Amino acid sequence: MSPQAPSMPPDHQDRPPPTADADRLRDGAAAAPTFSEADQALLQANARLLEAQRLARLGDWRLEIGSGRLHWSPQVYAILGLDPSQAPPAPEADPDLIHPDDRPVYAADIARALTDATPYAHELRILRPDGTTCQVQALGHVECDTAGRPATLYGTLQDITDRRQAQQRLDFLAHHDVLTGLPNRVLLEDRLAHAIRRTHREGGRLALLFIDLDGFKEVNDTLGHALGDRVLTAAGARLAERLRAADTLARHGGDEFLVLLDGETDAAGAATAAQSCLQELTTPLAIDGNVIHLSASIGIALYPADGTDAETLLQSADLAMYRAKQRGRGHYQFHAPEMTAATQEQHLLETALRGALARGELAVHYQPQIDLTDGGVCGVEALVRWTHPELGVIAPARVIAVAERLGLISDLGDWILCTACRQLAAWHAGGLRIPRIAVNVSGQQLERATLLPTVRHVLEETGLAPGDLDLEVTESVIMGHNPRVITALSDLRALGVRLTVDDFGTGSSALGRINRLPIDRLKVHGSFIREIGRGPREEAIIRALIGLGRDLGLEVLAMGVEREVQSQVLEAVGCRFAQGYLLCPPMDAAPLGELLAHWAGLEQ
Repeated sequence: MSPQAPSMPPDHQDRPPPTADADRLRDGAAAAPTFSEADQALLQANARLLEAQRLARLGDWRLEIGSGRLHWSPQVYAILGLDPSQAPPAPEADPDLIHPDDRPVYAADIARALTDATPYAHELRILRPDGTTCQVQALGHVECDTAGRPATLYGTLQDITDRRQAQQRLDFLAHHDVLTGLPNRVLLEDRLAHAIRRTHREGGRLALLFIDLDGFKEVNDTLGHALGDRVLTAAGARLAERLRAADTLARHGGDEFLVLLDGETDAAGAATAAQSCLQELTTPLAIDGNVIHLSASIGIALYPADGTDAETLLQSADLAMYRAKQRGRGHYQFHAPEMTAATQEQHLLETALRGALARGELAVHYQPQIDLTDGGVCGVEALVRWTHPELGVIAPARVIAVAERLGLISDLGDWILCTACRQLAAWHAGGLRIPRIAVNVSGQQLERATLLPTVRHVLEETGLAPGDLDLEVTESVIMGHNPRVITALSDLRALGVRLTVDDFGTGSSALGRINRLPIDRLKVHGSFIREIGRGPREEAIIRALIGLGRDLGLEVLAMGVEREVQSQVLEAVGCRFAQGYLLCPPMDAAPLGELLAHWAGLEQ
């Protein structure tokens, strides 16, 4: 933008002095003006400059301070939305084009430039005559005469509207969730930190709600991620309706939301807000003919009781949410300092397991299954091992339980299956003819339609025969009477995969279903094996369990064999197969391979 000029009327273009050619044209002469090569080069350079300015949306202007003579390049008119033929530059009208909020600073810098020859730089909002607004960058500097007095004010004007809009978009994406448009965790934490500082300075209270949608993974698994995204967006919109203008609703990630209740929010107010959010989510969502029922678990942390900084408050609210989820769906829970160490450890496990595989903390160990009649290896079971950097080695049963609770069991199970089958194929390639590999599968894996194609793919990739794979399913899964589980077992058995009932004997109500299930082997739970040697009743129970399997034409394997007397009794009552630390502990693939090669007499 050019400044207000002195009193002399401005001219919107520089006029050259009269020439002979100009005189002839004025007199109506037909002869065209002649230009030297230098003139033509200058014209071409000027044309190129104007084109460059047009492409860059950049105009220039100058003001001769003494005479008030003002020049605008054509691009200045274009940027300001003015017609050069109808609106010659009028400095006294320039301020009307500048947004009122930007005028004072601009005027002050122009005045300083004219008096002190100080350069200036501004970003201004321009109000065009057609009602649109653009963002411009205005630069200017003063050229002084030989006496040091300001003589000419030069300036440029560049339309940076697109650049600013792009920057605003990037800023929005950096601080907002792309799917829902809500603030993301970064922006929430920033607002939380500001609220804490203000509350600490001025006094008062605030609360943080950690909201987790219950069972949302089921929506994604059954209806697809595209519809799941729409559910998340709708859930965020519903939660926003229940909050005050001063509150902040943010998407934490996945199916988790955070709510900052700002402005004198005590425990009662936080409880009211949490209950209101739970109530809002209970109304079913209707999307594309699907009726989705939602519920949530909410954890509440209060400042300053549950934390005096943003990170601590977030952790407190997260732990409280975890306790609410343990109570079942649709509850809220305040954070309590007396939360047990076991609860915090469980929460730590769940948080850490999400990235354990990527961090290389998970591994597969293998334990041989032995034929007690000849001491030969009849199979190897794959067992997941998790070594946590703080908690040490985590038992496989806990790993599976946590993975099931978090909905990670399919990914974890697929990884174990692939790793185990590749290892068996490697042993076969090395000359170790291990009959089969046993891999545990959960009820959640069987309920999903992805297990059968995954098994097919792994067998094709590794070159294993279906009979080389033994899938172990716990008795409790069979007791669930889930038709999808039974269908999955039948399909796997039809493929040729062997099936074992794991932990057999712990759910007696399933005994009547054994003869109707497509299974090959029963694996007697270790709790029965540990009782061997204590008395005749314990031996009778073992004899009955093994006899039941034998009468049904099934193999029976005893797990958890740790003492010699257990092995002797199992042989005496007709149990052919066993597994346990007495026979061989679980081992990493390399040392186990060496041991099995030694047993088979294949050492180099």
